[in-house]
Amino acid sequence: TITASILGVFRLFIDPDLFDPRLDFAMRGWALGDGSVRRALDTADDARLAALAAMFARHGYPAEEAETRARVLYWMQVGYYSLDLREPLESRLARVPSYLLALTGQAGTAEEITAFTEAARAIRRR
Repeated sequence: TITASILGVFRLFIDPDLFDPRLDFAMRGWALGDGSVRRALDTADDARLAALAAMFARHGYPAEEAETRARVLYWMQVGYYSLDLREPLESRLARVPSYLLALTGQAGTAEEITAFTEAARAIRRR
């Protein structure tokens, strides 16, 4: 489902073995003053956005809507770390159902949300 796919993206961003927010933030800062780093970062962001747009398209969203939803999802996730938000995990998890609805127009299933919540808690305990 699209909601399970979104939860997979969320998991990627909360797992430090898959995404290093400090490295991402450092690269974005470095790119502000170095054109070659900016181009490399833009290439990476474009590839990620294309993958997310393709994910939405696979689930039946029209191309323009898929691209827009991909941008909202990606920049929301990057923004969590760029702004150095210190939101407790439980607060973030409580918002998951609303995030899914806002990002997809669909509600996640109880099973999807429970599995994600358990996985997120396990990642944080490592």
